[in-house]
Amino acid sequence: MYSHKKNYLQNVICFACLILSILTLFYSDTNAFQIDIQNILSLHKKQKKIRVIIEIESKQKQNDSNNSLDTINNATRKIVIQALKKMPLQIVKTFKYSPALAVEVDRSKLADLAGKAFIKNIYADTLSVPTLDQSVPFVGAVQSWQLGYAGQGQLIAIIDTGVDAEHEFFSGKIISEACFSSQSDSYNSQSICPEGLESSKGKNSAKPCSLDIKGCDHGTHVAGIAAGQNNQFSGVARDAGIMAIQVFSTFYDSSDNDNICKRMGRRSPCIMSFASDQIEALEYIYSQRNQWKIAAVNMSLSGGKPYAKPCDDDPRKSIIAKLYSAGIAVIASAGNNGYVKAIGAPACISEAISVGAVDNHDTIQPFSNSSDQLDFFAPGVAINSSIPGQQFCRMSGTSMAAPHVAGAWAIMRSKYPHASISEISDLLKSTGSILTDVRNNIKVSRIQVDFAASELQVLLPDKTINDKVDQKTWCYYRIPQPANECQYTVKMHDLSDDADLYLRQNDLPTLQNWDFRPYKGLRQTETIIFHAKKSSLWYVGIYGYQSASFKISLEYIPVHQLKIGDSDYGFLDQGEWRYYKIDFALPDQKIQVRLDGIKGDMDLFSQKSVLPDEKNFVGRSNKNGQTPEILKMQSSGSQTSMYIGVLGYQKGGYMICVEPFNPYP
Repeated sequence: MYSHKKNYLQNVICFACLILSILTLFYSDTNAFQIDIQNILSLHKKQKKIRVIIEIESKQKQNDSNNSLDTINNATRKIVIQALKKMPLQIVKTFKYSPALAVEVDRSKLADLAGKAFIKNIYADTLSVPTLDQSVPFVGAVQSWQLGYAGQGQLIAIIDTGVDAEHEFFSGKIISEACFSSQSDSYNSQSICPEGLESSKGKNSAKPCSLDIKGCDHGTHVAGIAAGQNNQFSGVARDAGIMAIQVFSTFYDSSDNDNICKRMGRRSPCIMSFASDQIEALEYIYSQRNQWKIAAVNMSLSGGKPYAKPCDDDPRKSIIAKLYSAGIAVIASAGNNGYVKAIGAPACISEAISVGAVDNHDTIQPFSNSSDQLDFFAPGVAINSSIPGQQFCRMSGTSMAAPHVAGAWAIMRSKYPHASISEISDLLKSTGSILTDVRNNIKVSRIQVDFAASELQVLLPDKTINDKVDQKTWCYYRIPQPANECQYTVKMHDLSDDADLYLRQNDLPTLQNWDFRPYKGLRQTETIIFHAKKSSLWYVGIYGYQSASFKISLEYIPVHQLKIGDSDYGFLDQGEWRYYKIDFALPDQKIQVRLDGIKGDMDLFSQKSVLPDEKNFVGRSNKNGQTPEILKMQSSGSQTSMYIGVLGYQKGGYMICVEPFNPYP
């Protein structure tokens, strides 16, 4: 009874502390952040009501109590909403995973809103605009298909103007649809979602807007580049599925919205997308992360000012960072403004993957934004892809480049399902064609997905890799080609189920062809110790008889070169080996190897063509710690070298010498 009362009291105290920490936000004298109200107002010079995104302040940190950060944010959000409802504004969007709200407020009241202590920052709810038969082989996608990697089992989310699900290029490929669009009297905008709703999920939710409006074919074209397929040609990840999400709204010029289409350089009616609608789309994708294998999100849209540095004050940052942590890459077009020291948003967010455009001759396009933030180049000139109404056409822009990378990401995910975003990015960068932008002298990789798909993860000495293998599939690794002879030890351990270790020289091991297979039984540690000659090429394979997680590591012992007259000093732990190779200078040359100055118990071994061990040797000197240990040997015929091993039976040091030996002084 006492225990229950004690727990109840502790819970009450914790909850009270949580509420107290939140309430302090409302009674602070000043806001610690300087909010740039004038910049927001300058974007809407004549508009009476302005749409902004409010970032909620939270002084409570995740480790401050037993409450999770999500719980704290939700509690804060509820109190903030109640406070905002008492103010002369309209709440238009609330978010589940982002600590923010979207509101419409009279421009004269914006400064009052900025003075509230519970508001961390205020951002303009910026508007974005929509920014293959030859390009797909150019980036190596066809060759990747031939390797067996075409995005199978992966989804690519297309955040755009919607996708024509009836197009034959997407037969059976549209797995999920959603729409997030805005109906606003202040902006004279209409939602494109079915029945005029501001959000919709399910079949036909991502149906494109009217083709009478410029840009409504954009999303269908982008989706086709990423993952379309028919009998004539295909997008990059031909076997990937598509999650189609429509985020644009239709705008009409009026005096109330200061002729917003004309102001954005577009003809009325026009389509544009609020950042808050994009946040809703990104949050929806994040909510589906456990239901689908989502490889990448494509955002071929851009808006607002260009950024020379990471734009991590963008309100989309929080949810893009969450997707990054979940292993879902957000691929964004760099923009078509021709900037050479800046890129657009959201491509400029640190966790986003930014893409510029080249043609099929690797010529960087003058319209493509570029800066040292740019991650990749991809084809973006005259790209043939689908548009609504069972048609195809060619379009150009960084909007066309980004889905090439999104498709490449799905291909890489189909090969490396457990790799991190940074690992896939590094692999694509290291295997692509490095291009120099002559406008700013910045070097950026143009993707070559077949090279990346054929590249194997490298096992490095003294580095353990945590990995997984699916049932009846292989997980392969490459061992670095040694600059000199060495002994490698490959160890597979900590298995969760049935998987076996294989090793093969010069080619990938198979169930029929391998050089080493140390079968030990279910979940047993398996080890291969082998002698690698200079520049030899070795491949490791893990075959999953069941789906299993495991750890794999590589140990490296060099083979030191000695000649007559040389000596070396060493220190060994118990059970440790040190190896040497001695090349004879003359036919029938006689030498002796002397192990002296021994501190501890060490033995001397020799072998003709491979490294010796305790069971495989032609000579052994064993004096139980007495010195010197001596082995005599002679070259003969094709035997022009000898391998020597020193094994420490006890921890200690030694000196080894190679001397001429003449039995007839």
